[in-house]
Amino acid sequence: MSIQESCPSSGQIGYGRVCTTLSSGRLFHDKTQGSGPVNVRTWYEKSSGGTISAKLGFNYAGTTTWGSTFSQASGTTKSASWDRNWASDCYSTIGILSVTGQGTFQTPSGTC
Repeated sequence: MSIQESCPSSGQIGYGRVCTTLSSGRLFHDKTQGSGPVNVRTWYEKSSGGTISAKLGFNYAGTTTWGSTFSQASGTTKSASWDRNWASDCYSTIGILSVTGQGTFQTPSGTC
């Protein structure tokens, strides 16, 4: 998927991977599990507009975990990831983008 394409209406783009189309880009979220912890990842592809100050996170069972604040210009991708000692990568989680002065945006729930 190129940076110009829209997310499907369901938000589901693969096993455990979801995305949502925003006015200036696309927000993604997924989880993967190898032989160890589950890696939870949220990333934002910014395709238009001015530079923003933002942070990425995810919500699981009503608790939000945030990454560090960053600046992001158009045409770039920023990501954050976390390892969790979960038994499965099927837990229902939501990717979140908080943009200073613009509000908070989220993906659909990412499950198996």
